[in-house]
Parts: sequence; C-alpha cells; structure tokens
Amino acid sequence: KSDEPGYFNEHDRCVKKIALMKKDYKICNNIETIVWDNSNKENQFTKRRYDCYAELSVNGERKICEELEINFKAEYKNFLAADNFYRNDMITGNVNNHFEDLEEYHTCKKNIAIYNEDASICEETNNKNFLNDCYYDLAIAKKDISLCDKVENSYAIYGKVLYNRIDNCY
Repeated sequence: KSDEPGYFNEHDRCVKKIALMKKDYKICNNIETIVWDNSNKENQFTKRRYDCYAELSVNGERKICEELEINFKAEYKNFLAADNFYRNDMITGNVNNHFEDLEEYHTCKKNIAIYNEDASICEETNNKNFLNDCYYDLAIAKKDISLCDKVENSYAIYGKVLYNRIDNCY
C-alpha cells in the first residue's frame, strides 16, 4: 500500500479523501505509518496518517487531536522498539520529544483553536514556534488585534525561515 516515506501514494490519497468526505478521522487509520524505504533499505516512520487527522480537525472536534496523540505515541514507540538503530531514542524517552515537534498535532490544535475561537487551546503547547503560529492564525481568523500582542517577534515557524509574523499581524 504505502511506498514512499513522507509522500502520499494513491492508496493513502484515496483513504484521506474518503475520510475528509465522510468527516470520519477513524478512516485515517487505514494509512500506514511504518513503511519500507527502498532508497535507504530500512523502515521509515511516516506522518501521513497524522496529516489526515490534522485536516479533519478543521471541524473543531477536539477528540481528533487526542486520538492523533495517542495513536502517534503508540505507533512511534512500536517503531522504536522494532528497530535497533532507533532504540537509543526509546531509552532516552524521546517519544515525547518527537511528539512535541509533530507539526500535524500542532496544526490540529490550531484548527480547533480557530474553530472554537479560543486562544487557551494555543497555550496547550510547549513549542514557542507553534504557539506563535497558533496565535497569529487565530488573530487573523478572529480579526482580533489583541492576539497580535501575544505573537512574539520570531522568524522561525516550523523550523523554516519565513517572514516576520508580528509585522504581518498589524
């Protein structure tokens, strides 16, 4: 079914489309998370399933983000346990570290915050870049300049160099 780590193949695209049409995040579970990477000759952990969850979160259902967290932590822990190369991550407890950097989870939370117009949902993260991104997008969605004051002057969003978010808020 799944063949290229990091990219949706036709099977996964089809599953995701049906999940979106039916607005049923459980359908996303039919997308593989651990796939064989022919170029590196090893198993790779892919986040395609979590991208499916994140897109469905625009409907404001908080349960989707909770399911994404539970699913990711269980799947990633299984992946680490099965692969000696990554076993050191498991010993040092990096499952939670990898989760804190999972863009799809933060996108999920941001979508819920925007749907509910609730900035406190943005504050459920320890990641400053995701927090800024959530405040910024919520400020724009609500047309609420007071939320712009919460956006810190930062050029790094999701680890990519972009433009200055605070300057674009005003």
